[in-house]
Amino acid sequence: MVGKYVRQRPDIAKAVVAAGHIIGNHTEKHLNLTSLSHEDVEAELRNCQDALEDSTGVRPSFYRPPYGASSGLVDRTAKTVGLKGVIWSVIPVDWEATSTGLIVRRVCNDIDSREQGEIVLLHDGSPDRLGADRSRTVGAVRKLLARYSAAGKEFVTVRELAVRP
Repeated sequence: MVGKYVRQRPDIAKAVVAAGHIIGNHTEKHLNLTSLSHEDVEAELRNCQDALEDSTGVRPSFYRPPYGASSGLVDRTAKTVGLKGVIWSVIPVDWEATSTGLIVRRVCNDIDSREQGEIVLLHDGSPDRLGADRSRTVGAVRKLLARYSAAGKEFVTVRELAVRP
């Protein structure tokens, strides 16, 4: 979750936690962390941590750097803040997709061509504003869960991945 949006709509963050989901830090302003100083990276991560903890009572353990952009400095700084990075392996570019079907096809093409477990990156919002239309992504998630549940695939949380060998 992006801190500036958590501050605007703490009720959403609370609802996500109340539903039993893990929340993660996606920085305060969704900036490319690799272009920032150590102090600015730390401020981006700590400010988001504070927003999430203030609104939910939960201090996240995981973060995803905006744009997947990381570096040694970013990784070291995140570690000092108490965060572990999580990056995707499947990116269907749902924010640009023109249909639910396109998102589903992109995800299935990647997942079905691999033998290992995958982390799928899907978006619930926009880095530019609250209220982005994500109806195509929501529809795709429903179809993907149905398809892979029927196929006997196991769905795990980030927390479960963190404790697996």
